[in-house]
Amino acid sequence: MSTLEELRKGELFLDASALEQSLAASFTLIEEGSRISGSFAYLEPIRRLRERGGEVKELRFDQTLVRVYGGSAVATYRYTKSWNEAGVRHREQGWSSDVFELRDDGAWLLILRHRGR
Repeated sequence: MSTLEELRKGELFLDASALEQSLAASFTLIEEGSRISGSFAYLEPIRRLRERGGEVKELRFDQTLVRVYGGSAVATYRYTKSWNEAGVRHREQGWSSDVFELRDDGAWLLILRHRGR
């Protein structure tokens, strides 16, 4: 699914504008027991990290499996991410499940991301 790769690139380059194209306005992120609702709530920290000079050094999606169910799709994968923020290096890895919805124009929109370590 090319949409998944575009999302990976947007997150890797902290390109909130590119990510916004593939996110539903009602996008929900569930990560480490917390929930973020709305695409703005997800994108704004990415914009701020970029403005502060943060940089993602690595973002890999491995063991990717995508299943399409008519107008919905689910992608599961193992992710590895490392980034620098304010001179401190961070690293995380875990599993992700992304749920997509097919728009009338043929584009896939990410509506839900659930990540856990």
